[in-house]
Formats: sequence, C-alpha cells, structure tokens
Amino acid sequence: MVLNEQKGIPYSKGFESLGFAGALLMDLFLQGKITLTKSSFEVIDSSSTGDELLDQMLEIIEKSEKKRNLMNWIDRLSQKFEYYYLYFDLMEQQGILKSEISPLLKTKLYYLQNPEIKSQLLEEIHNVVNNDKEPSTIIICLLTLLEESKLIKLYMPRDLRKKARNRIKEILHSEQLESSNREMILRIKKEIVNVVGARNMFMTDEK
Repeated sequence: MVLNEQKGIPYSKGFESLGFAGALLMDLFLQGKITLTKSSFEVIDSSSTGDELLDQMLEIIEKSEKKRNLMNWIDRLSQKFEYYYLYFDLMEQQGILKSEISPLLKTKLYYLQNPEIKSQLLEEIHNVVNNDKEPSTIIICLLTLLEESKLIKLYMPRDLRKKARNRIKEILHSEQLESSNREMILRIKKEIVNVVGARNMFMTDEK
C-alpha cells in the first residue's frame, strides 16, 4: 500500500513511513511475538516469524540496550527507509512485485506483478466503508494505518474520507475486536499521532 506503482517508488508526501512502522509492530503483536506493557511492549517469543523483515525487527527490539517507549519505537523504525526496499525485494522473491533498474535514476524501481492483490485489499476496504461489511482484524489494522499515515487520501475519494474515518472510529469502539487487539491498535494509532505532532513541532521550532 505504500508503493506508488506508477513511479515504482514509495509514496513520500505524507507519514506513510509511520504507517509502515505501525504495521510491523501490529504484525509482531498479532503473531504473539510481542506484548503491550504500560508504556511500551516486550518480546515474549523470539522464534522466527517466517518473514525476514519481521525477524529483523524482532531482533532489533529484543537486543536494544535502551528501554524505549512505544512512540520512540514507531519514530525510530519509521526512519529506516531502507526497510521499504528490503521488503520490496522480499515481495519480489514471492512473486508479488517485479523490479527494473532505471537508467536515468540509476536505482531499482518496483512494480506490481500481481495487481489483483492490491485490488482485492481495496475492494475489502471499500466493502467495509460502503457496505458495512464486518471487517477482519487485518483490514481494521490496515484502515487505521491508512488513516493515520495520510494514505487514505490516495485510496479514498474525497466524498468518502469522512465516512471512512467515522467507520474506523465505529469499529474501534465496538465489540467486533478482541479487547487486546483493540488496545494494541488504539495505542499504536495514538503514538503515530504523537510522533506526527512532535515532528510538526520540531519543524515549527526549526523555522
């Protein structure tokens, strides 16, 4: 979802990197690898996830000598922009993406090998927003991250954005989610907002 398939590079006009960091942490939580604590989280299972990138994130978190809160981890992981390209390489190995070298830019560009995967995700999202379809936990996570990383503007027409935000809020405060999953999503959502606020404040101070 962070890939601009027309240009072959990640979108870079919003806070999509924060959504990407949030997605990594959500994946680790849903796989039972980390658990939430009062201010952060801790590793409870360091065995392989079967995903090279997630395993690297798990190792970074487990071996960190400094105690970091959730906001700090989201900020820190989001700044590792090379992770995009590592993940794109892994998705290429899985046949989801294909790459080519740009002679002009002298860099690797990525394109969808199976565009139906993204189309299916977008269809599920629109069914949840427009048709009140009951969403899976994964789709709730994805919708939340799209909203907080500003990518919802790319995937929702203007007239549906408010409806999408209201639908997300409705789901997050309903009984459709297990309480632990709800807490995880709400806390990651909150800390993404806090990182955005801190960065905006920093930019204002710089000026």
